[in-house]
Amino acid sequence: MSQLNLVDIPRSGNESIDYILNGRYPVPKEGGSTYTWSFSNTTFIRGENTFEAFTENHAYINMIRDSLDKLSTFANVTFKEVDENSGDIGMIRYWSCDDRSFDYSGIATAFSGYGQDIVLKTYSSNVASHPPYKFSTAAHELGHVMGLEHTQSIINGKWDSDEYKAGITELNTVMTYNSLQSGEKTTLLSADGSSIGEATVKNYGIDDILAYQYIYGANYEYNKGNTTYKYSPNELNYYDTIWDGGGIDTLDFSDFELGSIINLNGGTRSSIYIPVPETNSKNVYDGTHAIGIAYGANIENANGTKGNDVIYGNELNNIINGNAGNDIIYGGAGNDTLNGGDGDDVLYGGDGNDNLNGGNGNDTLYGGNGSDRYFITSTTFRIVEHEGEGSSDEIRVNINGVTNFILPDNVEIFSLYSDFTYNSTLTGNKIDNVLYGNDGNNILIGRKGNDNLVGYLGSDTYIFSRGDGKDTIGEIATNNTPATDTDILVLTDISASQLWFSKKQSMGLTSLNVTILGTTDEITISNWYSYSAKLEQLKTQDGIILSIAQVEALVDIMAQQTMPEGSSSSVIHDYLALTGISDVPNENVIRGNEQDNVINGSSGKDTLYGGAGNDVIDGGDGDDTLYGNEGDDILRGGSGSNILIGGAGIDKFISTGNDTLIGGEGNDRYEIYGTEFRIIEETNQGIDHLYIYINSVTNFVAPENVENISLNTMLMHSSSITGNDLNNVISGNFGDNVLIGGKGDDTLQGYRGSDTYIFNLGDGQDTIWEYSNHDVAVTDKDILLFTDISANQLWFTKDLSLGRESLVVKVLGTSDQILVNEWYSSNCKLEEIKTQDGMTLSINQVESLVDIMANQTMPTASNSSIIDDYMMAQASMMMG
Repeated sequence: MSQLNLVDIPRSGNESIDYILNGRYPVPKEGGSTYTWSFSNTTFIRGENTFEAFTENHAYINMIRDSLDKLSTFANVTFKEVDENSGDIGMIRYWSCDDRSFDYSGIATAFSGYGQDIVLKTYSSNVASHPPYKFSTAAHELGHVMGLEHTQSIINGKWDSDEYKAGITELNTVMTYNSLQSGEKTTLLSADGSSIGEATVKNYGIDDILAYQYIYGANYEYNKGNTTYKYSPNELNYYDTIWDGGGIDTLDFSDFELGSIINLNGGTRSSIYIPVPETNSKNVYDGTHAIGIAYGANIENANGTKGNDVIYGNELNNIINGNAGNDIIYGGAGNDTLNGGDGDDVLYGGDGNDNLNGGNGNDTLYGGNGSDRYFITSTTFRIVEHEGEGSSDEIRVNINGVTNFILPDNVEIFSLYSDFTYNSTLTGNKIDNVLYGNDGNNILIGRKGNDNLVGYLGSDTYIFSRGDGKDTIGEIATNNTPATDTDILVLTDISASQLWFSKKQSMGLTSLNVTILGTTDEITISNWYSYSAKLEQLKTQDGIILSIAQVEALVDIMAQQTMPEGSSSSVIHDYLALTGISDVPNENVIRGNEQDNVINGSSGKDTLYGGAGNDVIDGGDGDDTLYGNEGDDILRGGSGSNILIGGAGIDKFISTGNDTLIGGEGNDRYEIYGTEFRIIEETNQGIDHLYIYINSVTNFVAPENVENISLNTMLMHSSSITGNDLNNVISGNFGDNVLIGGKGDDTLQGYRGSDTYIFNLGDGQDTIWEYSNHDVAVTDKDILLFTDISANQLWFTKDLSLGRESLVVKVLGTSDQILVNEWYSSNCKLEEIKTQDGMTLSINQVESLVDIMANQTMPTASNSSIIDDYMMAQASMMMG
């Protein structure tokens, strides 16, 4: 009598389950979820076939046990083996068939009367060499017993048999009739390139696990602790699928060399590439799709390979280590920690409060939604935060050396490692920032927004300009710092007559408040009085330098008066007229006049004022502050960490050291001979030009509100230049340049060399100027690269204007376009145009497409099939 009842089970509504559901599943009559099974010890004749007991140690015995054991790891079922020689007959009985006339690799049905019977064909002399007769066959027949069916499809509104359902292999379900080879690479090769077998599945497919768990429930006891799944390149010759019941789990591929595509999301597979001998075969197993993760298996962490990885996190709080190589890591949802390791990495935090650390290399970090932290250990990095993606994004810098940091847009907080003593410049952005220095001599520039600036120990300089908002300065108490520390507030475009000093009380503490008359601007120096956290100097644009004693005397004087409603007051000048202007200790101060002055600083620390007139000011050695004031001035910082303030007029800045350059109104020119510099220009202050004279490989980003940037044309080094949101003119040199206009209508000129022009969706209407192909080396290859635009979004046409015949590449559905100037009239052509979907167009192909599209109307939609059709036709011709 059968020991099992068959119970109906409805469709789930999930196609990934329903396409392999039988509609019924067995339940032990005695209750519970334990199924006994046994190897038959008798012979059964069914038609022309004889079913027999398995011989001892037959290869299938281990496969059978493996299929039962693995099913119980992810589903709430238990299998118990019983011995028929002892009189116990299992609910599930296994038989072998060595009859060559048996037409099946296996069958599952009820014929012996005790429950469900499984027959497996065993006549092959070497079962191990025939992948269909391995684990998947045993698991397939067990599936028929336990409630699964061959793959099905919905035909005429009903589920119907589709045993060879397209796109399905044993990686999805062992219930398919499609061979693994029909969709995957399976041939295993030895080191000399000879075949040594086939890669097979080591576990049930992703959909099998999902369906079994729908029927029986999930087994969350299996691997419910913290589990590390570590794989070895010397042993990976199979396909596996992971089910995990809980804990904090890790995929570890750190021993692999060739890179990987790792996905932590349930229902996906990862490709962990292994080296293979050179061969003409396209079916050689190389680790593609090797490791799968079942739905509901929560794997939190991943360790990448030593190669170039692409790693996808999931909705959990992931820790992902890229290790060596140029990695791309996507955190997804959750509060993730992404570590790029060595190499040029790209990290995407996604949703959640993420920690991103690019490691060594030229890294690009995208925070995404949430309050993210960026940990910086290299001076070459790029951070992208979009507006509204978080309220307290923070950059933490852990570099022991002189550095220059400009806070990226939409990042609120910037911190140096406070115990380091190197000198750094921190520049904020237009939102409310918090900038933390270290124990070195820092320059902190909050810029727009209501900023909080903390210098810590060291001689720190705080720079403030009109319109910078309501800033707060936090300094270490002067009685806790060396006597040589000199903290300074530099007002770039504010005169002494515009200042008003007062005490400010808050929470029982007394601070100094500096109000800019006629504006809403103010600077609060926290705990000036309560904790003696004072600044030794306050410098104004008109040559006034106030000491602590002078400031406090002015506070007392102004406390007896009413702050004027206008934009100026004579109180400070009246006070200085009575007391005199004091010498500044350990500093050389020179004040020019209305003439065209030539002012040279000393070898020490200088503060030099040009005054009115067209002045030439040279700071010389030391850390200097130069004010051009009115007129068209030339300012040279010299060596040291210098602050150059142009003021009104067409000013020229020459920077050879670690300089802060503040332009002001007028069309300013910046000449850069050193790698440590920062430029501050506000909106509507003129058309400014940055000239780079550095003879080395460089990576430049146009400062905010600077329109034009040029490399020294004759230099041969390769550089990358990225524009800003203005209409930029960007000029390369004779090296291999990468030019990125960014937003705005930009003009890009690569000159000689193999140049790459990068264009993103929304970048506007750009113009490219290239050298004629007649005038450059044949090895030069110029490329237009679309990072997020596919070939079907492009439309090619000619442009005839001003006697020039040019190529125009339009982006369908947008106003974006690129004009390649004189493509036709002067042979100024780009050798390749590449799109995000992997298509590369040559000069001949582009010109053929121009001719084809000239006879058609440009679609108003955002895509067209013309390029795809043309490329397919070309491929067919080549094959024909």
